[in-house]
Amino acid sequence: MLNCLFLQASTLCTYIAKGNVALSILFTLVTTIGAIFMTPLLCKILLGTVVPVDAYGIAVSTIQVLACEPWR
Repeated sequence: MLNCLFLQASTLCTYIAKGNVALSILFTLVTTIGAIFMTPLLCKILLGTVVPVDAYGIAVSTIQVLACEPWR
């Protein structure tokens, strides 16, 4: 839900600056989807040698949080 607020602010700033709004939305979408997979991967790579990290579990829980319907 917080990402929706940043998306609106980013889109508004792009619109005010007379930038490419569609490109701004596309980049925000791509980085949001990329973060779902890159966060567990980076945790595994950077923290895996110090503490055990379940990258698959992190990815699944992230998808579950993002897939929930906050209006219910």
